[in-house]
Amino acid sequence: EGIDINAPQAWTITRGCNNIRVAVIDQGVDLDHPDLAGNLLTGYDATDGGDGGVNGDCWGNDAHGTCCAGIIAAIDNTIGIVGVANNCRIVPIRVTYTSNGTQIWDDDWIVDAIDYAWEIADADILSCSWGGGGSVPAINAEITAALSQGRDNLGCVVVFSTGNFNTSVFWPANSNPDI
Repeated sequence: EGIDINAPQAWTITRGCNNIRVAVIDQGVDLDHPDLAGNLLTGYDATDGGDGGVNGDCWGNDAHGTCCAGIIAAIDNTIGIVGVANNCRIVPIRVTYTSNGTQIWDDDWIVDAIDYAWEIADADILSCSWGGGGSVPAINAEITAALSQGRDNLGCVVVFSTGNFNTSVFWPANSNPDI
């Protein structure tokens, strides 16, 4: 008890606003998903384009970005779930994908994805449910740019997941105190 986010209570205040853009920087998002299609804006593929990815679409079993987008903004259509902020819009950005059972990442893709989110897509919020590994100065600098220069210099809200399995906060969630 008491470990949920109390979404129904929050919904009495707001369900988000359709001019709020949330960039989901992940494995891409299923652009045809019935719970999401109505809230998706044009996305972006920051990868090398391997195995799909056009407009931030996911490929095969790469469902993580779709799940994250659903938690945020799945529409209230009586089919599946309802997102916490189901009146907001999602900008799907694919920054990684799985190929032959291996997750494919590149630091340049991450920098490009974050830059696209705040500078090109004008996202208000960057949702990043990934992390780990060593600190990368170029990625840290791009996160800082989003935090300070996004939303016409008001700064974007940047959210990273961390601490799975009750572990400590790890990079990049700990790369800037404003995250």
